[in-house]
Amino acid sequence: MGESVGFLLHNPRVGLMCRHSHSRYNCRHHRYSLSCGYGMSHLVRGFCLLAIVALFMLFSSCASVPYLRTTPGIERQHFATLESLTPVWSPYAKSIQILFGSVASPALEFTAIRADLNDPTIEICVSAPGERVGVIPSNKVTTFAAQSGSVVTINANPFSPVSTAEGEPRTISGIAVSAGRVVAHPDPRYAAALISPENAISIVEQRDIRDLSAVYNAVGGFFVVLKSGRAVGIHPQRHPRTALGADASGKVLYMLVVDGRRAASVGTTEYETGLLLNLLGAENGLILDGGGSTAMALRSDGRVVLGNVPIHDGIPGNQRAVGTCLGLRIKP
Repeated sequence: MGESVGFLLHNPRVGLMCRHSHSRYNCRHHRYSLSCGYGMSHLVRGFCLLAIVALFMLFSSCASVPYLRTTPGIERQHFATLESLTPVWSPYAKSIQILFGSVASPALEFTAIRADLNDPTIEICVSAPGERVGVIPSNKVTTFAAQSGSVVTINANPFSPVSTAEGEPRTISGIAVSAGRVVAHPDPRYAAALISPENAISIVEQRDIRDLSAVYNAVGGFFVVLKSGRAVGIHPQRHPRTALGADASGKVLYMLVVDGRRAASVGTTEYETGLLLNLLGAENGLILDGGGSTAMALRSDGRVVLGNVPIHDGIPGNQRAVGTCLGLRIKP
């Protein structure tokens, strides 16, 4: 087992709980001893060994990318409630700041990025078009980050079908534009973030998009959750969330991932996501694809790491291969 696998198995924050007898994977050694004892036939023991190997392969696939839960000199900030959140940002990259946060009630863990797009060296990048409009090859957020050279990356548009396999065709829901090239057409049901050649961001309803001539990059999501400083949202379900926001000028970008579906972080509602964006400093914002797709990739000491705990198929650390991604990179 490699070091990254050991990290996942022994990291109490990711929720696998492998050291406890109630783990769904029964990772404790004495469980293996009970099921693979010397009194069993060689055949049964052989099957047992194969099962153990399969388990370790599963953990390895979940843990091949390490987590960046904090960085040296940056402590996770703890808040009693969402409403009490008063962010203190820490430097992360040139004109980019980061915040690792947790909330006691409801139980939440999140990672947020604040980027000053007035800095001309910050470049926004979106997944490139595929062979036909609306369909692109799948990849994981960490793969996109590594290939694009981004210092921070999040998943973006909703898509289908869903799996962990990279290189599969993904049908994209909603608008996506990459460096002036149309990746996917607008979907009038949903909202989007449009980005001009000057890196000014507008949060709009896709049904209102008429002209793409002034759009250099764009990603579509689901719904507006923050409008003119007011959090909105009608669906009360809690999920892992990926969200994007901007200040009133459109020149300060906020990227947010909220973990969910585990005890340490139960996920946010639409309204809570909008409220969190607003407390971080955004004036307008939308939720992108969430649930098992929610992932953020960061860079630490030159390597790509996860800034949250993705949870595809109910497995913490299992990263989904998504459709579009949005990243920030620093021009030389």
